[in-house]
Amino acid sequence: MSRKTKLDLLREVNLFALCSDKELKRLESLVDEATVPAGTVLIREGEVGVEAYVIVTGTATVTLAGERVGALGPGDAVGEMSLLDRQGPRSATVTADTELAVFVLEPRSFNKLLDEHPGVSKQMAIALARRLRAAEHAPTF
Repeated sequence: MSRKTKLDLLREVNLFALCSDKELKRLESLVDEATVPAGTVLIREGEVGVEAYVIVTGTATVTLAGERVGALGPGDAVGEMSLLDRQGPRSATVTADTELAVFVLEPRSFNKLLDEHPGVSKQMAIALARRLRAAEHAPTF
């Protein structure tokens, strides 16, 4: 069984599903890899965020006002709204249930991506709109 490359993993992220191979290859060069211990709060509701994360391995819980509203796993992206607006507060808290391997995308790297491939922001907006529509119709936990 072959091990997936960073590029293969980015291809599986819904947020980047509309990106071309050229855009994904540039994104691959800009993301950092990190390990997050179980129990760590990756994103805290109400705080202004600056980076986004893609979960490569592990699981996390999403809470809103202290109530569990979702679960995340490999391929899920969190914090991406902060890359787009850079001023708004985080909309939920994300806590690692298990140790997480994540890709981290910081604003400076994201801006480089958009400078070189401006269409990525439109593709991300479409993906976010689809996710919002799906969330409006999803059952609550």
